[in-house]
Order: sequence, then C-alpha cells, then structure tokens
Amino acid sequence: MGCYIDWAILRDFAKIIFDFAGAAAWPLAGFSIAFLFRDAIRTAIGRIKGGSAMGVSVELNPAAQDAQDNAPDAAIASTTRQLTVSPEPPVHDILSPCDAHYLSLVRSEDLTQEQREKWLARIASSYTDLWRQENHYRLIFGSQIAFLKRLHLFGPQPVDSVKEFYEANGAIPPPIPTYTFENWFGWLIESKDVAVEVDQVFITPLGKRFLQWMTEAAVVDQKAF
Repeated sequence: MGCYIDWAILRDFAKIIFDFAGAAAWPLAGFSIAFLFRDAIRTAIGRIKGGSAMGVSVELNPAAQDAQDNAPDAAIASTTRQLTVSPEPPVHDILSPCDAHYLSLVRSEDLTQEQREKWLARIASSYTDLWRQENHYRLIFGSQIAFLKRLHLFGPQPVDSVKEFYEANGAIPPPIPTYTFENWFGWLIESKDVAVEVDQVFITPLGKRFLQWMTEAAVVDQKAF
C-alpha cells in the first residue's frame, strides 16, 4: 500500500531546499524527497506512462509495469523522469507562513553553509517522522497498539506470550486471509516497532516514538482488530 502524494506540498518543500541550500545540499534534498515518497513512487512507476499534475510532468518508460512486477529496483533504475517546477511556489494559507520561517532560518547570515545544511536535514527529518507516524497509524491494528503499550508499560515479554496476547486480543479476523498471527507479529517486527532478542520481545525507540506521537496527536487507540 502506497501513500498519497500531495504534489503541491512536495513542490513547496523542494523549492525551499533547492533555492537556498546551495549545490552542496542537492544530494540531501533528493534523498529526502525520494525517501518520503518511496512507496508511492514505486507504485506510480509501475502504473503511469505519462501525464502531468500540479505543474509536475512525468514521462515513464512504457515497459515499467513489467519491470516492476519482476524487479522493482530495476524498474526504478530504467525509468526516465522529467520534473519541472514553477519559478515561485503558490501562495498557501498554511504553508506560506511556514515558508517564511524556514527561509529566515536558512538565509541567516549568522549560519555557515554547514549549519544551514544541518537545519535543512532536521526539517526533512521532522517531515519524514510526521509522515511515518501518520502512515503507521493508518495501517496498524488496535490490538497491535495495545501490545506496544503493554511492552512500554511492563517491559520485555517472553516470545511465547506474544501468541497468547494475539489470541486473547486480536484473533477475531477481518475478512482478509492474510490476518494471521505470523503476519500480525511479523508486521510489528518489519516496521521496527518491536525487536526480539533471545527469547524476549521488547519495544524499540521507533515503537516508543509512535506511542508518543499518538499522545501528541490525540488520536484514539480503539481501532479495529
């Protein structure tokens, strides 16, 4: 499952970085944007053959769909993309005041180029963190949230107790065949919310950060399954 790309936000974000960071920050900007939208870009590469949206034009190799099915990385490498942005970002009620704040930061004469790059990296990292938490909340099940809270409150638990928790709290399956204990627990491991050492499972810093974000965002933990 990929995320929705808001091309207006992406363009504004790229404009800030490209105009004021200097040539040395281009690799950072490119990496940040590619990382933030990596899932959606991979999906789009396999489906789009041409078009434009919000001032961004994309031209893709017609063979991208077959390449994605067989080798996603090869499809990405073989794809030709042409991106253009308008000279100025559009005025936005929410983004424009933020733009002014960040522009004053990166234009400050008190900062060196290296310090500007560090602040740009922090801005990109903060955006990445926000995207990760919101997307994570969209995908996670209520019983998985409850399990993370259990680990956070009571510390590491025996691996054998994980299945008992699943059967007591998350075993009522939704109408999808992939809802099994292996997938339920495996998703938490793959998302790096939990980790296993020897015979103990514990919550990771990423898992703790997700619970912290839930509190900060005041979202409910009563989700399905």
